[in-house]
Amino acid sequence: MLQEIDIAHRLGLEIFVMVTGWHGKTGDWEVDRQRFPDGLQTLKARLDQHGMKLGLWFNPTMAAVSSKVLAAHRSCISSWKGKLAEPGDVWAAK
Repeated sequence: MLQEIDIAHRLGLEIFVMVTGWHGKTGDWEVDRQRFPDGLQTLKARLDQHGMKLGLWFNPTMAAVSSKVLAAHRSCISSWKGKLAEPGDVWAAK
């Protein structure tokens, strides 16, 4: 990731957006501490060196079936004519 940030800087990018891989579970939006043991501090420090900003993608309408947010808000599952939506495949979900 640090090399990608350096390349993005050389290309003149001002914002480095991480789309997936930064979070542990879709819906909970917590930094994956296995991939990033110090959170995103090291990445943020490199971005700061280059005067760049960090962007994090997330989709507030999606939650993994095993997420804490879904467990706490099951009443928010979308429905159609009284039938709850079935979980679908999400490429960025764990």
